[in-house]
Amino acid sequence: MEMNERIGFGSNPEKSEKVEKSEKAVRIWLIIAVCVAIVGIVSTAVLAVGFNERENRSKRTVGLYSTALENQYRSSLYGLADAVKNVEVNLGKAAVSSSAETQRTLLLKLAMEGEAAESYASLLPFYKEDISAAIKFINQISDYSKTLLKKLGSGGFLSSEDRAALYEMKETVSVLKENLDKTVTGASDISLSGTIEGKSEFPINGDFSTGQEDETFEYPRLIYDGPFSDGRTEGKSKLAGKTFEPSALKAKIASLFSGCEIGNVRFVNSLNVKGMLVHSFSVSAEEGEFTVDTTAVGGYVMQLNGYAERETADEALDTAACLARAEEFCKKAGYDVKPVWVSKSVEGYVYVNLCPVTDDGIIIYPDLVKVTIDTVRSCVTGLEGYGYVVNHTERDLSLPENLADRAGERLSDNLTIKKVSLALIPESDKEILCYEFECADGKDEYFVYINVKTLEEENVLRVIRGTEGYTVI
Repeated sequence: MEMNERIGFGSNPEKSEKVEKSEKAVRIWLIIAVCVAIVGIVSTAVLAVGFNERENRSKRTVGLYSTALENQYRSSLYGLADAVKNVEVNLGKAAVSSSAETQRTLLLKLAMEGEAAESYASLLPFYKEDISAAIKFINQISDYSKTLLKKLGSGGFLSSEDRAALYEMKETVSVLKENLDKTVTGASDISLSGTIEGKSEFPINGDFSTGQEDETFEYPRLIYDGPFSDGRTEGKSKLAGKTFEPSALKAKIASLFSGCEIGNVRFVNSLNVKGMLVHSFSVSAEEGEFTVDTTAVGGYVMQLNGYAERETADEALDTAACLARAEEFCKKAGYDVKPVWVSKSVEGYVYVNLCPVTDDGIIIYPDLVKVTIDTVRSCVTGLEGYGYVVNHTERDLSLPENLADRAGERLSDNLTIKKVSLALIPESDKEILCYEFECADGKDEYFVYINVKTLEEENVLRVIRGTEGYTVI
């Protein structure tokens, strides 16, 4: 009985063994589950750390880039402001200086500072949209300074008209300087790099207002080497015709130097210029060494540059002969153009601008060709035909009724009309048919362009009296 009781309170051997096996299996699965969980946790942690590291690294890279861009913008803005300030200062000094040597130094600085201003401005996010007109004006001052440098280099001196022009430029640049100073101040509390992403707005008046209510400041367009001499030269050629291999152009190039001893016409290379295939040649001639660039399509002489040593000598060509020589040379080069502007002789060189002129007397300024003539050696030493090559095409220039008298009524009462012509002028990406009024206001000269259809004023050019040039049509 006791035994039975003891047995009753004990366990079945077979049943106990099964329980033990079951419990063992549970423990194994628990261990596996725990291991899996641990692996999962560890993996998640590792992934999280890796992701965070990559994110942090990316943020650091973006931060470094933004900082570098911000520093570049600020440095460029300060550089632009300094360049414009230096232009203003040197303009004033040049206007009052009495020493030719000092004048040369100041004019050289003006030319360099103008180029520096464009370089700084090109690195800023507002350049093309906001201050391109201002930078173009600074560049015109730079170019004009180079013109005066040539004048001084040939033994000339700054005339009272030259000084007056420099002083007027200084007054204009003073307004620009003030506005740039305000821009620098306004930019101190914003992110300049953020202007690209639209996160902030650049604190600049795009028109560079004078600060007076409802008044916009306009930069005068200056001419010192003929009207629209800085016309459009960008874009692909509109010219059509046969495509020439370099070997087929040697005879044409040699014909440009007829009457001279040609030593050699040598093909140099072919290159892409403004989307055009151009063949470049080297020419040895009696007058000196020349480089000639021709378009593959049409075989037009797009550019010619020559150099020759010469001693000072009497000029062999007068103005009339220079005009005839330039027109004849352009015809050989493939251009049907007539002289519209000519300079006086500068160090024995005369510069002639030529354009197509229609039977109705319309001057086609976009198709401008520039020619340089050596009056001592009686030969052409330079030609630039980019304007013609890029812009020349058949145009429908139907004329409205003659409204020249009514157009003249739109001019200022201060202007005296000297001459009226018809002219097609380049304006941005358009061409506009206008009446060209050559006018005078006291000693100052202007070209005013009135739209033949709308009778609205399209452009005003102020002539710098240091040009030593005049129109011939």
